[in-house]
Amino acid sequence: MFVFRSAESLYGVGNVFLLGLFATPEIVGYFAAAEKIAKSAFGLLNPIREAIFPRLSHLAARGGKEAAAKLARRGAAVMISGGAILCAALLVFAPLATRLLLGGDFAPAVDALRILALLPLLLSVTYSVGFQWLLPFGKDALINQIILAAGLTNVALSFLLARPFLHVGMAWAVVVSEALVAIGMVTAVSRGTAGWSSQSIQTPLPTGELL
Repeated sequence: MFVFRSAESLYGVGNVFLLGLFATPEIVGYFAAAEKIAKSAFGLLNPIREAIFPRLSHLAARGGKEAAAKLARRGAAVMISGGAILCAALLVFAPLATRLLLGGDFAPAVDALRILALLPLLLSVTYSVGFQWLLPFGKDALINQIILAAGLTNVALSFLLARPFLHVGMAWAVVVSEALVAIGMVTAVSRGTAGWSSQSIQTPLPTGELL
């Protein structure tokens, strides 16, 4: 849990600090506001995730492999569809959302928000395909490896992109890091590393506040 939280913070909550090393407070504010809107949009899917995960863990613990797989597939379909809709909505309505939620002074945040609009889709893949499949079967060590690699990538990209491109560059660094996590989760599941075995069950991580 400590490793997971530490690695996740590298690209989940440390971006504002990293951008602050290169940019003025105004630029940091533009990025922070855009990131909050994008992640808050994904938060609309939390009820679905929190409803599915306990049932999925229960089925996995009782050896209901087929039932667990079926529920996981359905949950992934719902989550990813919702993430795609939110992504499209943010892309289209980024100027309106920025003006209504932040005010006219935050117009420069629109560019960052349109990039970060990909987060709901990427996070829906990560949580539905990765956490909903891997965690119930005790693959938290694999998840930690993926998260840690993405966190280190995020730090490296921050130095490469945030300095010349400021809040827009930091937004791309976040999106690329989240994409690596999503790809890593999908690859792990597709290769069968989840190993649907009830003997590998561990206490699941709390999923309510992972963001």
